[in-house]
Amino acid sequence: MLRKLVFGGFAILFVWAGAALSDELTIGPTPVPITPDLALNLRGAGSYASVEAMLRGPGTRIGTSRESDGPHEVRAWRDSAGGTARAYVYDSGDFSIVLRPAGEAQDIVLNSFGAFVCPTCSPPVNACGRRPWWVPHDVHFDNFDCGCTLAGPQSLGVGRC
Repeated sequence: MLRKLVFGGFAILFVWAGAALSDELTIGPTPVPITPDLALNLRGAGSYASVEAMLRGPGTRIGTSRESDGPHEVRAWRDSAGGTARAYVYDSGDFSIVLRPAGEAQDIVLNSFGAFVCPTCSPPVNACGRRPWWVPHDVHFDNFDCGCTLAGPQSLGVGRC
């Protein structure tokens, strides 16, 4: 009984200690400030390698999905002010990026299909770009509803609908 109790205590301690790790420790830092100006520069990135070069590093892999509607990995960066960037990198080589500058309440979203949604840019921009492969052709796709699918398949739940 004592052995079971002691082992159980260590297991709880191990789980609790793992949960105590801060997100700030796991997300790769970037010396580049995450701002609307960075988003404008990233808009011209022709490849994910260009994105990594502009953010000065590969970021930290924070997730992977092998779902059939869009196999991808998610990479993340954090700047010194607390701004964040997440890149969804698809097996096809396509990508989308979601930026949240420090102190801002809205995301800036862009993808390799020319989409660029930047409510904090001056003037604000809302461009859907070309239809990504992850948007089925039976789905209506225009400036009013493309926000649901800019970062990836709607099943990801990234974007604003």
